[in-house]
Amino acid sequence: MKTKFIKLGVALMLILSASSCSKFLNENPNKSGNDIITEVSQIDLLLNDFTLTKSGGQIWFSTFFASDDCEIRPNLYKVFTGAAERVTLGIWDKQTYSQTYSPGYDWASGWDKLFTINTILEYCDKVTGDKKMIEQLKAEALFYRAFYHSLLMVQYALHPNVDGGATPGIGYRDNTNPKAPLERKDVNYTLSRIIQDLDESEKILKDLGITNFDIKRNWRVSLATVYSLRARIELYIAKNQADYNKAADYAQKALAIYDVLVNYETDPLLQTTDQPLANKPTKKWKRLQLTLDANNTGNFAECYFPFTTFKPSAYIDGIPVSKNFYDTFEENDLRRQKFIDNNYLYVTVPAIPEFLVQNGLDTLDSKSYYKFNYSSGSAFLLGPSTSEMILIKAEALARANNPAAASAELKKLRAKRFNAADIAIANNIGGTLSDVKKERRRELAFSLRWYDLKRYNQIPGEEVTITKKGLSDTYNLTSPVVTYTLSPSSKFYAMPIPEMERQLLGWEQNGD
Repeated sequence: MKTKFIKLGVALMLILSASSCSKFLNENPNKSGNDIITEVSQIDLLLNDFTLTKSGGQIWFSTFFASDDCEIRPNLYKVFTGAAERVTLGIWDKQTYSQTYSPGYDWASGWDKLFTINTILEYCDKVTGDKKMIEQLKAEALFYRAFYHSLLMVQYALHPNVDGGATPGIGYRDNTNPKAPLERKDVNYTLSRIIQDLDESEKILKDLGITNFDIKRNWRVSLATVYSLRARIELYIAKNQADYNKAADYAQKALAIYDVLVNYETDPLLQTTDQPLANKPTKKWKRLQLTLDANNTGNFAECYFPFTTFKPSAYIDGIPVSKNFYDTFEENDLRRQKFIDNNYLYVTVPAIPEFLVQNGLDTLDSKSYYKFNYSSGSAFLLGPSTSEMILIKAEALARANNPAAASAELKKLRAKRFNAADIAIANNIGGTLSDVKKERRRELAFSLRWYDLKRYNQIPGEEVTITKKGLSDTYNLTSPVVTYTLSPSSKFYAMPIPEMERQLLGWEQNGD
C-alpha cells in the first residue's frame, strides 16, 4: 500500500508544479512553474487540471458489457474476435473483472482520483487568498468526492436495500495519509458519507449565494449539479413513495435552475453525415457532428456536469447492442437512427458486411451504440443531465399512480427526440411505470442501466433476470453455444474488486 501512495504522490507533485492563475474559475490554466501550494489560485489550478478533461478515464465502463443493453452474440464474435475480453465481461466472468480488466480501468480510474480531491480539500484550510473562492473550491471538491464514491459504490457494493445495507461498502476515502487505515464498513456508511458531502457542498454554495448555472462553464460544479446528483442518489435508494417524491423534489430543484433539452432534429451537433469506408467504399456509416470533437460532452447543452467515461484505447470500436434493448425503440426515434443505426462497427470490423450476407445473420450484428467521442473511441455521459431529471420526476409520478402527469413529462422529453413530423408518434406514450422504465432505458442507454437493474431487483415484482448466449469457451470458436444467466439476487451485482487492490486494502473479495 505504501508503494502505491508513493506513486500517487509523485504523480501529484508533477500536477502541482504549476503557478497561480489570475482569474481563478473563469480562466483555464495554461502556466507552469514549481511553486509549493500556498495560495488559493494554486488549488484552483489543480481543480482546473482535474476537471478540464471532462473524463473519469474508464471508470464504470465494464457495466456497459455486464448490463442487458449490450450483447456480443456468438456469430458476431466469430468476426469480432478481438472482443474476447468484452465477451467475458458480458457473461460475468469473475476472473476477467478481478484480474484482467479492472485493475487498469474501472477501479483505479475512480479510486486514485480521490487522492487529488482530498489534497484539494486539505489545502482549502491552509492556503491564503480570497475566502469566497476557497469556500467555492471546497464545495466543488466535496461534490467530486461524493460523485466518485457514488460510482464506485454502485459498481462494487450491493444495493443498500440488500440485508438492510449491512453488506460491505467501499469505505470512504477522505484523506491523503498513506498510513491511515481504511475500513471497508458497510454500504450504509458509504452512502451516509456521500450524502454528508453533498449536503455540505449544497450549504456552502447557498451561503455564498452561488445559485446560477452557466452551460458554458458546466465543467465546474454548480448548485444545479449538486441537486442533480442528489436526485440520482435518492432515486437509487428509494423504498417508498415518500422517497421517490424526495428524489423528484431534488430533480425539480435542478430543473428550476436549468431545464434545457436538446432538439435532436435541429441541433447542429446532432446532425449526421454519410462517411464512406476506406476499406469498403461501397459501405457507409453515419457520423454525428458531435463525435468529430474529441472532447465534446461539454458542448452537449443538457449536461449539468459533462463527466464521461470512455473505452480503453484498445477498444476503438463500438458497443454492440442487445436485441431486447434495440427493440424498445420505435423506428422513427432519432436516438435509434443517430446513435445505433449508424453502421459504426463497419469502421473497425470490415468483415462484418460480407459475413452478414454469407451467413444470413440479422443486421442487428452491424449495430453499435455511439453517441459521444473521446480519444477516437466511444464515450458515455455519466454526469447528470436535464433529461435524467425529467425521467426521475416521471418515475415518481408513475409510482404515485398519476399516469397523466407522468405521461406529460415523457412527452416533453420525446418531443425533442423525434422529428416534428413524427410528433404523433412521440406523443403516443402513456405514463405507466413500464412506460417510464422503457423511456429511461432509451434515453440513458448503457450509462445508467446497471444502476437501474440494481434498484429494480430490490423491488418485488420488478426484478430483471438477464440471459445471454455465448460460447462455452470464449477462446474456442468451435465450442458449443450455451446460455449464461445473471439472477436478480446474484452477488455479482457487487463486481469483483481488482485482486491487487483488494490485497493492498486488506478487504474481502466480492462475489457469490
